[in-house]
Amino acid sequence: MASIFEQLNEMNDLELTGLAVNASITVPERLLNDMLSAELRENKTITYCRISIEPQNRVDVHLKTTFWPWPLTLKLKLFSSMDIKPSLTVRAFLENHVLLAKLGSLLKALPSEVHLYQDQVSVDIGALMKEPPPPKILALLRAANVQTDIGQVILEVRMEA
Repeated sequence: MASIFEQLNEMNDLELTGLAVNASITVPERLLNDMLSAELRENKTITYCRISIEPQNRVDVHLKTTFWPWPLTLKLKLFSSMDIKPSLTVRAFLENHVLLAKLGSLLKALPSEVHLYQDQVSVDIGALMKEPPPPKILALLRAANVQTDIGQVILEVRMEA
């Protein structure tokens, strides 16, 4: 996927007038966990993080941190739409351990791409990715919606030029 983005980004004279794309992209849980592991490898406070994807936009985050001696399972309910400007952002309601999450935020235990607002969590996917899609591609993005099923996330995206 990264090589496709690179090639499209290098094509300065690419004429996209009238482009209209509606796509459904299925992302397996295993791939998301591999990406998370790679992104959090240098994080000093999170020692373990795996996600379990459930139906109805529910995600369990299994987490171990250096500031809490026991493993945690955070239960999230994802918003169905993603924020696309200024960066791809997933938002979710935190359904349990809100006080611990606030403590973790206060102690700066969360990665800088993760923000906590009362009982909501936002994750800046664009900043979290080592190789985010190029700005030219992101400029075409008009909508991105999230659905989940057992072990997978389904992204519904709409792009227009």
